[in-house]
Amino acid sequence: MRNSFDERSATAGGTDRTADTVHHHLDHVLGRIPGYRGYRDKEDRRGADRAIRDQLAGGLDEAAARVERVARDLADRRRLRDVSTVDAWVQALRHLANRIRNASYGYGGLFGDRTVDAQALDQLRQFDEAMLADLQRLEDPIGGLEAAVVANGDLSAAVQRGREVTGRLATQFDSRESVISSGVAEPQRRMQDLLSPAAQDAPAAAWHLDAGDALAIYGSDFLVDARLHVDAGNLTFRLFRLGERGDKRWLFVPKDRDRAPALLTETEAVSTEGLATDFQGSGQSELVGPGGASEPRVVNVTLLSSPSPQEASRSVILAWPDEQITWQGEGLSHDEISIFGAPTPQS
Repeated sequence: MRNSFDERSATAGGTDRTADTVHHHLDHVLGRIPGYRGYRDKEDRRGADRAIRDQLAGGLDEAAARVERVARDLADRRRLRDVSTVDAWVQALRHLANRIRNASYGYGGLFGDRTVDAQALDQLRQFDEAMLADLQRLEDPIGGLEAAVVANGDLSAAVQRGREVTGRLATQFDSRESVISSGVAEPQRRMQDLLSPAAQDAPAAAWHLDAGDALAIYGSDFLVDARLHVDAGNLTFRLFRLGERGDKRWLFVPKDRDRAPALLTETEAVSTEGLATDFQGSGQSELVGPGGASEPRVVNVTLLSSPSPQEASRSVILAWPDEQITWQGEGLSHDEISIFGAPTPQS
């Protein structure tokens, strides 16, 4: 049966706002920051440092303003207990922005006259790249927080994730200050601990699929026709329609790569026998098809799976105010999905 997704994915206008605007090519991003010339030449170091810190502080100010608007909205709704939780995140963002903006290093370390350790300069650039990347990563928890308020849902997961990213930024900045002030590189193991979480948290390659991309699952070839992006706070996923409109097969890809993808078939109803609830909540959805992206819509989300490790059954139920779509199928591992001409990752 043809549902309204078929019409909207074919005719929706606008641009694809769900594509992640993150940090795969940070060299290019660094080069676009006004005043940034790199750290190799001594006379450029202070200007480059100032440019990066202004960029980071300004981005944190913008993030804090968005979260603060949520706190005001919660106050208007008389959700006072949630206000204090969200406001604590606002204060953490603003405190870090002020620390970054007002840092003073004197004329020692990397800004002194002595010969500077090349490894320390390389680490300074690594810190800049990592912090710019994590600044962009704040978009997910802030978007999840905004969606949870619209849906009158639970805010805790989005706030917790946002505080984690904010805390990592603060830790990275502490070590960055140490390298600048001392002129001595951090131990390599310490650098791995500071910089590796962003890479570990990156979505699987299938997350970046788009209309027109080819892939194979279990040796069968498919072509992505459209996608449905769902952000439900601590669960964000995409459903990619495989084949022309009317084809019932979809690929379920969670943004959290620790969650398994699944090959699903659109059904009239889901059989819940033998299945347990993995997730139940609400958030926002956006349809992206050949015609562009639709406006976000509030959606209720239910994920079901078999509790038995020998079974791989998966079910997804999405319910909007005016319709419901259900899918059922089997879980996959990420290495069972082969992407041909894979898109360049955006996050």
